[in-house]
Parts: sequence; structure tokens; C-alpha cells
Amino acid sequence: MVRPKVPLLTVDTVILAAVELLEADGHQHFSLRNLGAKLNVNSASIYHHFLNKEEILMAAVRYTLREIALPPASDDWKDFVCASSIAYRRLLVAKPFLIPIMLSGVRPTTRAYAIVDTMLTDAGIPDQWRPEILHTLDNSVVASAAVSVNAAKFNLDGGQTHIDHEALLTAVLRLQMQEMERQFAQHASLGAARRSRRS
Repeated sequence: MVRPKVPLLTVDTVILAAVELLEADGHQHFSLRNLGAKLNVNSASIYHHFLNKEEILMAAVRYTLREIALPPASDDWKDFVCASSIAYRRLLVAKPFLIPIMLSGVRPTTRAYAIVDTMLTDAGIPDQWRPEILHTLDNSVVASAAVSVNAAKFNLDGGQTHIDHEALLTAVLRLQMQEMERQFAQHASLGAARRSRRS
């Protein structure tokens, strides 16, 4: 068999095909065999570009999350978190195939995540606190989107939800950030008190 002059697959074609399969069939039915069939190649060919199925899922999720319509930059990290979280939630609701993947632990770093991490650094939040804060906020968004998608499935009123989940998420995020700030300030003052006692 003659080797083709142009490779049959590129990273982008694999990712786009994976996204299409996930949108059509969901996370549970996603397999390298199905992906190979969609691309008209032996599934082993995919290993030239990706180590395993998990790496493809991560790439497909990262690619889709680029569609988050981020708000303009803000001097107040809390305002940015709320606005970007709502944009993130809207994307998850529009593309519900992402939710079970995210709940399974696939959480690629997004541009919004990186911006908020920088804002937390600028606000004086130390390295050991930031991942936990970011993870808490991220989980709140994914959970809110999951509730809306599931509620719409079981409602008989044309699939509409009865609660304004975006407003609810905004209120929850504001309370979370307020409490996080309180706990951080308390922790910082306790640390300062301990240091002054030692000196």
C-alpha cells in the first residue's frame, strides 16, 4: 500500500470529529472505535496524535470551552467571576454533552480560569488557597448547569425551568466569594497574631 503524501489525520480533524461525536451520542457512547469509523481510519491511527481516549476528551472539551463569551476585563475579580461564570454556564447548557465529562473529572484550564487565577494573585490570595477557590467556583457553575439541563428534561412546560438558575448561581457565587474572603482574612490575621507572639 502506498503511503499517502498528505497525512489522513491531523490533530484538528480528530478533535472536531470527537466534538461532533460527543454532541451526537454523548460521553457514554464515545469510543476510539466510533471515532475511527467517523474519520474512516483504523482507530490505531489516532494514537499517532493522542496517547489515549482521555487525552482526546480533554482536547475536545478544551476546544469547545473556547466558545465561552468572556466579559470585558474588570478591576473587581468578583464581578469578573460572576460574569464569566454565567457565560461558562450558558455554554454548558447549550452543549450539555460537556456536563458529564466535566463531572467525570475532565477539567482543562480555560482562559477565564487563568484570568481569575491572576486576579486572585493580584488580590493577595496565596498559591495554596487559589486552586481550592477556583475548584469551588468551577464546581458551582457545572452543578448549576447540570440542574438546569436535568430540570428541563423532566418539566412538562415545554422543557422550561421554573427557577432563574442564572440569578441563583450569581447569588451563590457572591456568597461564596464573600465567605472565602472572610475566611482568608481570618486566616491571615491568625497567622499575623501567631507571628507577633513568636517575635
